[in-house]
Amino acid sequence: MGEEKDRQRVKNLVNLNKANKEKLSRIAGMGKIHAMELIRYREKHGGFKKLDEIDSISGFDTILAEKVKKNLYIG
Repeated sequence: MGEEKDRQRVKNLVNLNKANKEKLSRIAGMGKIHAMELIRYREKHGGFKKLDEIDSISGFDTILAEKVKKNLYIG
């Protein structure tokens, strides 16, 4: 049962370097404004190299950053 839950969680992860505003904004705790901040950062820096870069983006406090990172991956 644990393996199935892990597979489902991985399947639901969002690719931070490819997701559009709508897909990003559906992540728990994040709305369209935060999604646009991620996209602006991504475009300015040529994509994310690691999830911890979210910590430095305006509007993402530690709690929100940790919450959304659980739902993202770098691809």
